[in-house]
Amino acid sequence: MEKKTIIGLTFTKEGEKNVNGEVLEENVEAVKEYATSFGYELRSQVTINVPVKHYEQTKAKDYKSFFPTQNKNLQNIGEEFKLSLYSQRWGHNDFYTLTKTEEGWNVTTNKLKNAKGDKHAGPHIENALTGESISFPSDIGYFLSDIWDASQTKSKEEVQSYFYELSEWISTTEKTKPNFGALLI
Repeated sequence: MEKKTIIGLTFTKEGEKNVNGEVLEENVEAVKEYATSFGYELRSQVTINVPVKHYEQTKAKDYKSFFPTQNKNLQNIGEEFKLSLYSQRWGHNDFYTLTKTEEGWNVTTNKLKNAKGDKHAGPHIENALTGESISFPSDIGYFLSDIWDASQTKSKEEVQSYFYELSEWISTTEKTKPNFGALLI
């Protein structure tokens, strides 16, 4: 009987039951990163030789379902979403990454790495855009909060489409704002 290798993982978190799961070897790092985003720590990792049928069943499983947070209707936790915003100052688009957390959004830019923010991505997204002289709506935080709430029941692709719309709106505003720099000559 042919055997294949899978990895058995156990994660712990204070005040929670241990989480056990089986994954393919190539998914171990992604599972660890995902678990860490929920505050879990890897307790043990074992290599298991299993029949091909068991391997195929393991391959079909979504490792995110191992974690109880998914059962509390918190979807897209740990997922990254992109804002692609035009900068008149630099003449090109820059990317702003927002990673969904249980509390809000972590913001990553050229100058920030995973800065923890609330559902409004505050204060980091506004500070980043202001620092780059990008015009944006004063209520951007409310839009990001609405997207966070919607992401509870929407697919990652649907949520990213909201970020595309927001990117387009901000970029259009930035591209069409007047440039009064010529008046200083």
